[in-house]
Amino acid sequence: MEIIERAPLHLVGPSLTAGLGELPEVVGRLWRRAFELADDEDTVFAELSQDPGDNTRVLAVGRLVSEPTEDSALVPGGRWVHHQHDGPVTDIADSFGAMFDFADAQGETVGGLTLDVGYERDGEEHVHQLYIQLV
Repeated sequence: MEIIERAPLHLVGPSLTAGLGELPEVVGRLWRRAFELADDEDTVFAELSQDPGDNTRVLAVGRLVSEPTEDSALVPGGRWVHHQHDGPVTDIADSFGAMFDFADAQGETVGGLTLDVGYERDGEEHVHQLYIQLV
């Protein structure tokens, strides 16, 4: 794990706001919609999650681009904790937990954003680049 500087990017794809209890039901539909909207079969997809602090999550899924579009969500630049996750997707939550612990041990304050880059349409396991925003 490391603390890095990221340039701002933009995520193009569908988004939603849902309660924590609704996430298991709605996230799959959100991903299906992102895959339907994508142009290129080889696109690597990302998930941006915002925790507004009210037991909801704002999720956007799609592809990262350098220039904003009419429908894109901003992924702010700045300092982020970064970790390369080489295991199963089902273990990504554990990796994020370790990243939060790492930030705390470094005396850092985390923001409300996480970014997970590495999903592909083929359904296979791929390496994921995980990020937690620092403030």
